[in-house]
Amino acid sequence: MGAGMKAQFSDNFPYDEFLVITGTVGPTQFPNIGCGLARFKAQAANAGIFTFGSSSGTTTNLPWQMKADYDTGWFAVGNNNLNTYWHKDPSGTMDKITVWLQK
Repeated sequence: MGAGMKAQFSDNFPYDEFLVITGTVGPTQFPNIGCGLARFKAQAANAGIFTFGSSSGTTTNLPWQMKADYDTGWFAVGNNNLNTYWHKDPSGTMDKITVWLQK
């Protein structure tokens, strides 16, 4: 038998780039990195709620919230570029998220 769904879409999904993003009090655009899929995971030690969304830099209400240890799973990146998204963190530079990208 071929690879099952679990084996094909497990946490060992291949990735091309890995980075850690530090929170900022105001909305900040993610870096300009071309990719097709992304996965965000809030670090377990985070004190606040890390938020992100596809929004302009002047918007302060970003719709997706990531509590400590939250994992988005893999998702398709809009416009095939990470800079489509913005992030912020009310606690400032204390919180971090890990980002995996597949080109």
